[in-house]
Amino acid sequence: MDFMPEASSAPPAVRKRYVRRSLLSCFLFLSCYLGGRTAADVMANPLAGQIVATVGVIAFGWLLYEFWVLLRQLDELQQRIHLTALAIGFGSVLTLICAFGLMSGIIFGAGGLKELPWMGDISIVLSSATLPFGLIAYYAALHFVKRRYE
Repeated sequence: MDFMPEASSAPPAVRKRYVRRSLLSCFLFLSCYLGGRTAADVMANPLAGQIVATVGVIAFGWLLYEFWVLLRQLDELQQRIHLTALAIGFGSVLTLICAFGLMSGIIFGAGGLKELPWMGDISIVLSSATLPFGLIAYYAALHFVKRRYE
């Protein structure tokens, strides 16, 4: 089973670089993203949490850069497959989130979901969920788009 299907068609040296660097940057991003609030609470200093969060954003930028380098090393057909899968995956997730945001005002009243005490700030929840759901949709779309050319 290929755990990184986006790198399966890359040359071996590029695949090796991508796997190592993307795993490192992903680990750094997740640990900073999940540990930012904990760092601020443990050190009793909000600046510590902001520094950890900034490192997480830089790590996420590094992850995006490594994906871009990977795409640049692929041939034209593989680039087209990946860009089509990105457009389908993230586009469908963003369309669903946008539709949910538009419908929340209609379904739950003029104030939207903010009036419901159990929902909290829905914009933070939706924006945080966009990346993981978009990645899942990207991998699913990549599977179906690749089958078209096999």
